[in-house]
Amino acid sequence: MSDIVERLRARQVTNWVHATGQTPRASGKRTDPLCAAAADEIERLRAEVAQLREWLEADARCPCCDTVDACLDDCTFATDCPQDAGRMAEVRALLAARKGEA
Repeated sequence: MSDIVERLRARQVTNWVHATGQTPRASGKRTDPLCAAAADEIERLRAEVAQLREWLEADARCPCCDTVDACLDDCTFATDCPQDAGRMAEVRALLAARKGEA
């Protein structure tokens, strides 16, 4: 299945010609402007989500063992800074849920 943005950009609509006193007639195809605008918005939102993900991954990185998903067995960060470790765990859970791993 192709990407939704590509499909939106490729969508064509009939270009109608309206002349006074005549029935409208088709005169070819053109890109659908509403679909093009939707594709632009999807791309903007994808970029914004990527930036937010980078920001969250910084909070998920353990300063002791330098991991993002789970700490190593010998990590002492949870003992040394329990409040920060709690936030790190919350962010990790959020990121895992987004990936479908929760």
